Amino acid sequence: MTQHYLSKFTFPKLQRVKSNQTLPLTSNELSDWIADLPMLDNKVLTSEISTYLGKINSLEIKDDERFELLELLRPIVERIIAEMIRDTRGHEVEISPENSARQHNASIILRTMAVGYQRLLVDVAAPSWFGASKKDKALLVERVLFYSGEQLRLAYMLCAFEDEAVWQALNISYHYAIIEKIDKKIIKDSFAYPSGKGSLDLVYKRIVLLAMVVPYGLRDAEVDQIYNGLSVVVELLEIAPIMEQTDDVMHMIDLKQSYPPSLQTTLASKGSYYRIGNGDLHRKLTHYLLTGERPKEAHEKGLSIAVLTHLCHHLEPIKRRVTSRVSRGDQHINAVVGLENIHLLFEQINKVEIEEETIVREEIEKGELTFSKSDAPPTQAVAEQQVQIDEPIEVPIYQFYLQDESETGARLRCREVQGAGLYLGRFLLLKSIVTEEWILANIRWIRLKNEQEFLLGVELLCSEIESIEIKAIGKNAETVKVLLLKNEGQNSLLLPKAQYQQGDTIVCLGQEQETMLILNQPIWENNGTAQFYYSEKPNVDPDPEQSPESKSATDLRDIT
Repeated sequence: MTQHYLSKFTFPKLQRVKSNQTLPLTSNELSDWIADLPMLDNKVLTSEISTYLGKINSLEIKDDERFELLELLRPIVERIIAEMIRDTRGHEVEISPENSARQHNASIILRTMAVGYQRLLVDVAAPSWFGASKKDKALLVERVLFYSGEQLRLAYMLCAFEDEAVWQALNISYHYAIIEKIDKKIIKDSFAYPSGKGSLDLVYKRIVLLAMVVPYGLRDAEVDQIYNGLSVVVELLEIAPIMEQTDDVMHMIDLKQSYPPSLQTTLASKGSYYRIGNGDLHRKLTHYLLTGERPKEAHEKGLSIAVLTHLCHHLEPIKRRVTSRVSRGDQHINAVVGLENIHLLFEQINKVEIEEETIVREEIEKGELTFSKSDAPPTQAVAEQQVQIDEPIEVPIYQFYLQDESETGARLRCREVQGAGLYLGRFLLLKSIVTEEWILANIRWIRLKNEQEFLLGVELLCSEIESIEIKAIGKNAETVKVLLLKNEGQNSLLLPKAQYQQGDTIVCLGQEQETMLILNQPIWENNGTAQFYYSEKPNVDPDPEQSPESKSATDLRDIT
């Protein structure tokens, strides 16, 4: 018997229905109750449905009646979730009490729907339950997989907490489907599949795919593109048992545990670990990226070049190594948030350095000092100015906590009240209290840890940074402050993506002279910023009146 595969599902003890019960417990009663709900008030609607689901999941109801009630609720649940997604679409995801409450309400509804179908699945799988066909079992497994997967999709969209209990429901249900040999069965379900029908494989593999490609580094629309736009090809993922230990690093998942897929080098248990082969899927996505073709479902949801690039990078079938992370034990670090504040901080630091250099030079000229500036102790005036710069009134400086770091990234912890203004792609300037060195970082993923804290993953870009001024070629060109990153081997510039592109000529405004630069290939880019390599352009007069070629290029830019 296969019932023991579902034994990890636990439920509260059911209560008998009281004779004076007013809760709608038949399909007709529920239909009338739904008709009276305020459909235009999503907040009240969400509260009413979540409360109702919680109550019926705790009552002794016949299996066929419970199934009817859950099925009747599916359209209104779909409406609630769709409205919630529309409310967040097009906005940068910020951690806030409003977002936390929204995600909590959605999770309650989706979780209680999944739990209702889980209870039915356990009953149908019991030895005492006669007459259940494989189609009945497949339908219930599909419902559990769908509503559990929906919880994770919403969590990824809202950068919210990823509940391990959801992965337990997903993994155990899918494992049961494999044992029962129903994982390939086709189920008709217009809510779960863009085409109206699909297999259990599809509904499980699409959430596994999302978990494999760093979903907290994607925006809500990008999550939706992967989740709903790749139905035709997501089944190219191969999930198969591993029968021997291996030192190769690959994506794996333990179908007996409550964990998402992860990169592993060795296996703690052979029987329940499954290998996730993504070679065929990677080749298909690479084909889309190179040819411009797209699967049919992507025409509605879209499938951008940025999303395909993200997918191909994280699915590339190469021999990977597990990133070595060093624990920092919640070490305190200072953080400046946003490019505007970063430029302001550098402006004040530069001002102090100039004044410090002037003071030291004057003292040397008077014969009072005989050592160089680098050896000179700070004077009282300089020290006072430095203290003034560190005042958060001038530049807001937050205190974050460094949990761990690798060669190119770090994981930070921050309190919820400091989360305003933090979103994917935003830049931070970080300074450890140990090294006293400012490091430029970019937020790559962010998610809620609990109701008071959240975690964010950052890419560490450069520790030697300058704030400089540039302008495009043109008589009325605007001066823009940008960051110069002095990396080993080749320097680069961090520029507004909308204003600059590869091949542009710009003027770097130095203290003594102007330098002409040509932007080379971009290193990377996000929605608002791009990092460019550059090369100097010698012997070119920046005056557009004396350079017809530059004048023509400027005019073309103005027209476009």
